Amino acid sequence: MENLSGGISRLNSRIQALTAGMKIAFKATIDPNLAIAISGFSERCFGPFTTNMPIPYASITFNDGRGYNPSLGVFTAPLAGVYVFSLKVYSSVEENGRLYHKVQLIWNGRPMSNVWEDNREDSEDSATQILVVELQKGDQVYVELMSGRRLCKNLEYNIFTGHILYPYINE
Repeated sequence: MENLSGGISRLNSRIQALTAGMKIAFKATIDPNLAIAISGFSERCFGPFTTNMPIPYASITFNDGRGYNPSLGVFTAPLAGVYVFSLKVYSSVEENGRLYHKVQLIWNGRPMSNVWEDNREDSEDSATQILVVELQKGDQVYVELMSGRRLCKNLEYNIFTGHILYPYINE
């Protein structure tokens, strides 16, 4: 019985050691105050810009592990491992307006996924992407709005999240 108790205690200590720094997760939304009035449009929007623009999701719900930088809108992996990212994009325009956005998830400068809308058939649209990605320590992931595109109204409905699914542990 003592051997069993000692084994459980050692196992518990090992689990605590392995998981002590593993709280890596964030959730952030776009601050609606980033929207500006655009000449020729009645709504306030983020964009359009003349170049692709990282989206600074500055309203933080939580940022465990401090991997997400709200000033830049960039997540930097504090540990190597498998991560899950989700992206919700929402935009709305006045009736008879044109929804025109394209947003892409970027990993170390390379596009991984994108969502877009370009139509006059409805006045609002949303899309969600979920990705599972292997990251090395220091890899960066962020979301960017493509050049010439815009997100309008209710910017707080745009959400960027991420968390570590499991780390790579060197034993």
